Amino acid sequence: MNTIETIATNFHHACMTGKGWQACEQYCTPDATFTHEGTMFADTNTLQAYATFIEHVFTPVADFRHEVLSVGVDERQQRVLIHYLVRGTHTGEGLPFPPTGKSMESRCMLVLYFENERINHAEKVWNDHEMMKQVGWV
Repeated sequence: MNTIETIATNFHHACMTGKGWQACEQYCTPDATFTHEGTMFADTNTLQAYATFIEHVFTPVADFRHEVLSVGVDERQQRVLIHYLVRGTHTGEGLPFPPTGKSMESRCMLVLYFENERINHAEKVWNDHEMMKQVGWV
C-alpha cells in the first residue's frame, strides 16, 4: 500500500519532469482540480491541464528542473505539502516572444489534497510574477 506521501512525491516527480498527464493521472481522481492565485495559471482549473502545461514548459525552457526542498504530511487532513525549487533558462521557442536567454530560480509550494488515496485537488502557492521578471517575460 502506498502512503499519501509516496503518491504525492511520485505525482510531483512525474509532473515536474514533463511526463505529462499520461504519467500523472494514475495518482489522481479523474476530475482532480487545480488552483493558483497568480496569473500564469489563471485559466488552469484541472490537474490534467497543469500537468500538460508543465510538459510543454520544456520547449522554451529545455533545462527546466526542480529540486524538492521539503515534504510535509498531514494524515488527519489527508494533505501533502511539497516545497520545491524550480530553475531554468528561456532558450527555446514556443512562447509569444523570442527566447530571452535569461535564467530563473523560484521557490514554490504545492498542496495536494487526497480522497481515497488519490489526489483530488492541488493548490499551487508561488510568486509567478517574480519568476516572469527574472526571465524577462514581464
